[in-house]
Amino acid sequence: MGRRKANKPRRTSGAASARSELGPAGDWYATVLHNDDGLHHLDLRAIGNSIQLTVSPADIEGTVGVWQVRLRNNEDGQALRRLAQALRADAPYGQFDAEDEDRVLAFIPGSSPFDAGELVLGLAEIGPDGVQYLRSAELPMHLWTRAADVIEELIPRLDPAAPHEDWRFPEFTMCPGCARPMFPDMWAGVLIHDPDGPIRADSACYHCMSGHTLRNLDKCGFTIPEQQRSLLEALNVV
Repeated sequence: MGRRKANKPRRTSGAASARSELGPAGDWYATVLHNDDGLHHLDLRAIGNSIQLTVSPADIEGTVGVWQVRLRNNEDGQALRRLAQALRADAPYGQFDAEDEDRVLAFIPGSSPFDAGELVLGLAEIGPDGVQYLRSAELPMHLWTRAADVIEELIPRLDPAAPHEDWRFPEFTMCPGCARPMFPDMWAGVLIHDPDGPIRADSACYHCMSGHTLRNLDKCGFTIPEQQRSLLEALNVV
């Protein structure tokens, strides 16, 4: 657990790629390149009467990982609309429930579209010197703003009559090229590993299979490890 200061430096971003429209299953995803630490991914999808938000990489109690959040459709959509408003930085500090009276889900906006805004799961008490946080994720403000639009587009697709289910996050795999979380309904190609080693096949995302990921990284002048570059070059087959 850590403390998030209000004056924490914000990072800028490079090129981004995203699905421009919602998919048929009510899903949307985007990737952005942070100039100093690589690719970051955001995924939104409608499930029952909730929206699942997946962001990676994220700080999970001091460890880098994939953070999944269930956003409930409470108050006939008003809770999700308040979240969308916070992600657009229409309010100076967005704060909304996290299904636990001891915790709060909050958003700390950046000052410009290409500065990073931060989604934080923290302790409910927020003091003047910062947020006691458990999980956090940073993305540029223009991407959070687009996510706000998608959340509002997803609200009519949710089913308020759906029974209160025992929530289970769908299983996912990681794209070997860019580490994007990949869900079963996403387009994927197959990478066959070196036949001289252990035979293994991994699913890779469309952006890596089409060469889009590698082109974006090169366009931004972002240096990646040689092993990852070789993998992305091998994936560029579509």
